[in-house]
Amino acid sequence: MTGINELTFYGSALTDIIVYSDNNDYASIDGIVYNKDTSTLICCPPARKSVSIPNHVTAINDRAFWYCKALTSATMPNTMTTIGKFAFFGCTTLTSITIPNSVTTICDYVFMQCYALETIENQSEISQTS
Repeated sequence: MTGINELTFYGSALTDIIVYSDNNDYASIDGIVYNKDTSTLICCPPARKSVSIPNHVTAINDRAFWYCKALTSATMPNTMTTIGKFAFFGCTTLTSITIPNSVTTICDYVFMQCYALETIENQSEISQTS
């Protein structure tokens, strides 16, 4: 497998995605897909209710949580520096999230259509990019 996009698992009831260790492009940790060196979270299964991102991860890919409608919470590590475009788009049950002080870039439309989102705790100086 060499390509995963926001529609790959859209609408499924998956809670875990397992990537075999011999895959040259991707890895999985706790049922979530990362790039091979696990520095970037690529894709979360759509039916996941909560996510705790490992400490060595530095980025959330564009559309990584695309329409994860069951997601209520996500914990980001202090190693996180970048949150990609549309990262949490359509996470309609996400109620609050804390952005660690290590995050320096949040791209456009990160929380678009997150209708239940009441609190975004931002602990850093952030530059907005397109």
